[in-house]
Amino acid sequence: MMVGCLLASKAAAQDLPFGLTPKEATQQLRVVQDSSSSVLRGRLLRAGDESITLMINGQPVDVPLARVTRIDVAGDSVLNGAVIGAVAMGGWCAAVCGQGLSRRGDRPFAILANAGLGALIGAGIDGLHGRGRPVYIRPSIRGVSLGVGLRF
Repeated sequence: MMVGCLLASKAAAQDLPFGLTPKEATQQLRVVQDSSSSVLRGRLLRAGDESITLMINGQPVDVPLARVTRIDVAGDSVLNGAVIGAVAMGGWCAAVCGQGLSRRGDRPFAILANAGLGALIGAGIDGLHGRGRPVYIRPSIRGVSLGVGLRF
């Protein structure tokens, strides 16, 4: 009887669906359907061979995988990119911009202008990566192609 307690159980090491990491499994998913090009956003409850169940607005919704063209882990907000860009450009200008200004009173405006520019650049960079990581892309169903090669 003690031997059974010492053996490892396979149930304790189950894989997450779609290769999700534990952190990604708690994040919101973006599910694109082909029939109406509609996009669903919700948290994954269950994933089976035929369908997935999402929690959307507190209600479980079953989505057949046959209608799903793509599933992405939701990307992060552009706000953190904007903050990082504003702090980096504003801080850099605070350290350097005073050297090239003719009047000392122009320095706060230059710092704010550069911080705003940095916020735009940071938000833009974050926005380019805002789609999220694809975790499922339905394979395209096309005709079979046959390639022939000759060697001499």
